[in-house]
Amino acid sequence: DILTDYHKNWKDYKFSIRVLNGVAQYLNKHWVQREKEEYGGPDSAVHDVHSMGIVAWRQNMYMKNLEPMMDQIMRVIQKERDNEADNSHHLLLKTILQESVCELGLEKNGEKGQNGRPERDLAVYRETFETRFLKETTQYYQTESSSFIESHSLVDYLVKIEKRFEEEERRVRSYLDSSTGSKVEHTLVKVLIEAHIARIHDEFKPMVEHEKIDDLKRVFALVNRADKFRNPMRDAFRQHVISEGIAAVDAIKESALAEPKTYIDAVLTVYKKYAKVVLDAFVFRVERTCHASHVELIAKLANNSCLFLNVSS
Repeated sequence: DILTDYHKNWKDYKFSIRVLNGVAQYLNKHWVQREKEEYGGPDSAVHDVHSMGIVAWRQNMYMKNLEPMMDQIMRVIQKERDNEADNSHHLLLKTILQESVCELGLEKNGEKGQNGRPERDLAVYRETFETRFLKETTQYYQTESSSFIESHSLVDYLVKIEKRFEEEERRVRSYLDSSTGSKVEHTLVKVLIEAHIARIHDEFKPMVEHEKIDDLKRVFALVNRADKFRNPMRDAFRQHVISEGIAAVDAIKESALAEPKTYIDAVLTVYKKYAKVVLDAFVFRVERTCHASHVELIAKLANNSCLFLNVSS
């Protein structure tokens, strides 16, 4: 197995160059440093012994075996997605991708990462793995989502893609570089949500009308990943609340002339109903928006009632 062989050889090689680098500390500290300062600058091709070992491995081992290695990694990931593989290979992939491929980009000159350690150039990781990984992720989920949504209900589809987001987030944590996380999420949003947003919007209103709280929670959790998806649903919810309120007032407008309290009760009934939907189905970020819908509702109902009373008198 090429991945197992690579993993073993990398661990042995990494130990060897660490030992050799320790032996050559005087050379690194004096001659290499002087050469960099006098002749090389930040982009110097002069490296310490450890870095030269990394460069040699990249040129003579990694790049020469790149295609079959990446083919095998992509096959393993696809088997995971197809539920044909367990997580026993996670440590192997973590060592290869996080500890080897990421390290094949040398430390950036003078730059520190969030942990205070020298930051590495991830160009090798991005060019040889991440670009292909994101491309194949797009292709995989385009095929799966188009097929699944045609033969299942929207609720089943939402459950499915909710699980897919969780799986890909777990994959990033398990053996990919953390910088890949936002790119994977962007890819999934585009392929799994944006590509099917018309159907999601079409079925949102019936969910509100029938107070399907669990389904609304799921829809919001997904579309909340991008403002451009959330805003149309916010507007649809607002308009539905206003329409329901106006209908409730119209239904009691005659009795409201004799007993104004019935008007207040009608408004509060609609308010309480949809305030509960907001609290049960939407997180705080949308709750504020929906609260604005209630304020707008009361204002519109007041205007509607005043107009009715003026006409009646």
